[in-house]
Amino acid sequence: MSKIKFKIKTESNLMIGGNEGSFEIGGIDQQAVVRRVGDKELPYIPGSSFKGALRKVVRDYPCEKIRIMYKQHLNEGLEKHQRYIEKKQQELTGRDQSELEKEIKKFEKIVKAHIELGAECLFGLEGFNRSPRLLFSDLHLDERSIEKGSYFSIDAKNSIKDEQGKKLEANPRVYKVARKDLVFEGEINFQYFNQDFDETLIRAYIEQQLKQFNDGQYRLGNSKSRGYGKISIEIERCDS
Repeated sequence: MSKIKFKIKTESNLMIGGNEGSFEIGGIDQQAVVRRVGDKELPYIPGSSFKGALRKVVRDYPCEKIRIMYKQHLNEGLEKHQRYIEKKQQELTGRDQSELEKEIKKFEKIVKAHIELGAECLFGLEGFNRSPRLLFSDLHLDERSIEKGSYFSIDAKNSIKDEQGKKLEANPRVYKVARKDLVFEGEINFQYFNQDFDETLIRAYIEQQLKQFNDGQYRLGNSKSRGYGKISIEIERCDS
């Protein structure tokens, strides 16, 4: 399975929070996502969080060649589904046949929606369990960052609340976030791609979009407008 290995360096504090819970007054409102390694709690970046951030970049920078690849793939899937329906229709009558007609219309709608998405199809297709897709690993601290021994920052921020037209009041909140200058390692795997897909082109496209994070326009996690989530990405080529 082909893959892209890469590293993320936090250029500012990073807020990817876990579930909010009940805390005492003056305690932490939201904590960073952590995993326990021995006696240490280490921050990590869930693959789903980074996938969502990269998907936004891909949405902003469409690729017509990738859209055409998926259009062909989806149309082939639709033709197979139509042949299946036609075979079933010969065996059924009345209400069951009507249900099959509804099924193919629903499937056609799904195919059309995906074709319009273009390169976003790389993140998975509804109704196609074995569609060519990218799989994202969780990102964990590299050894050098672990050795530093300082992973979190406790940040206090004010949120402004307007209680039904009453005067504005500051509502101080405290967050435990991943610190600046940490390095996380992860990988993107290519799954179910066949000869109809130009993996070299797709790899170059994804690497280009990963680099979009390096100028700070795109960020990761929560509270980006408050300065959180600035990252830089270093790509390590890995073909297998």
